[in-house]
Amino acid sequence: MGLQSLYYYATLSWLPTMFRSRGVSAAGAGDLLALMNLGNAVTAMLIPVLAHRARDQRLLIAATVLVSAGGLSGTLFAPVGGAAAWTLLLGFGQGAGLALAIFFTVARAPDPVTAASLSGFAQGAGYLIASAGPLAVGFLHAATGGWTVPVLALLAVAALEFWAGWLAARARTLPSPEKPGRPGSPAGPDSHGGMQPHR
Repeated sequence: MGLQSLYYYATLSWLPTMFRSRGVSAAGAGDLLALMNLGNAVTAMLIPVLAHRARDQRLLIAATVLVSAGGLSGTLFAPVGGAAAWTLLLGFGQGAGLALAIFFTVARAPDPVTAASLSGFAQGAGYLIASAGPLAVGFLHAATGGWTVPVLALLAVAALEFWAGWLAARARTLPSPEKPGRPGSPAGPDSHGGMQPHR
């Protein structure tokens, strides 16, 4: 979730500025940002349905990262006349990435308690990582004077997102945690009221 969120918030913060540097008007850049978020909403609602029906979500991960990376590349390297199509494609990929990240916190947990803990950890640590995204992209843009290096850095983040997502998409469930007090569990009370030693 951290990599997906970093990717999203960095583009959310800097995409209009990048389009302005390519000659798009302020109103046009704002419209393109709104179009990106429209794409987010569409796949954020659709992808969980598809993921729930699939036993293995690795194909969805591959398609998500490919669409997102292709959309981002097109916004900078393709002719600006096709910016709307590339931006919408970027939005589709980002919305799918968020939907899958949230889906995995539930699908890979053996019970609701573990799902809540996993979700809390993923969102807490993830958004902490993501907060560095806009600042890092701004720094790279200021240091290089262009958008090629920042976009390439975000594409590297997308590659890491693919790697992490591929592992999470495997049809596996986390092991159930041992309940305190169960006979034989580490540091749990035994039948005589004592504590079982660690084995």
